[in-house]
Amino acid sequence: DAIVLGTRTRFVYANPASVRLLGYASVEEVIRIPLRQHIHPDDLPVARGIVRELLATGGTKEVARIRLFRKDGLVVHVDLRPIAIEWGGEPALLGIGRDLSERRRVQAQLIRADRLAAMGTLAAGVAHEINNPLAYLMLNLQYLMRELPRFDGNAARLEVLLERLAEAEHGARRVSTIVGDLRTLARA
Repeated sequence: DAIVLGTRTRFVYANPASVRLLGYASVEEVIRIPLRQHIHPDDLPVARGIVRELLATGGTKEVARIRLFRKDGLVVHVDLRPIAIEWGGEPALLGIGRDLSERRRVQAQLIRADRLAAMGTLAAGVAHEINNPLAYLMLNLQYLMRELPRFDGNAARLEVLLERLAEAEHGARRVSTIVGDLRTLARA
């Protein structure tokens, strides 16, 4: 975790983790820059309120989520635990910050993995739904391909062939319905 010690306006100390978090080469580089320049402008009012309250009352504050600017201009999201202390006879704040970038990256990976798993489950279900009517469609077509060359004009035999043709058509319609349902799902 990043650990910084500061007064109302500037850093007094920054550990190596905070130097890395902010993208600087040395502690001296971090300390030289006014504290407000590290904080995202939208989070400055919250940060100022925390500083005022803790310097006035002492103690500790709930974890605050703030955005900090790195040296390269990128924004880093940090959970900051501020604690009021005394440093050199004057009030100061100790801040312990945890970089949320890695957590967010891992969460994004988990979300992607979850989506892929859901897509895999959906694909398996769709494949099963399509495979059943497709199987009897294929079996009936194979039967017809084998029996039609042998057809001798017998009316009873014609009835059997037409039944098989109707079953094949039913299978094709079922596959078509499933595909239509998938299109509806994709639009939603």
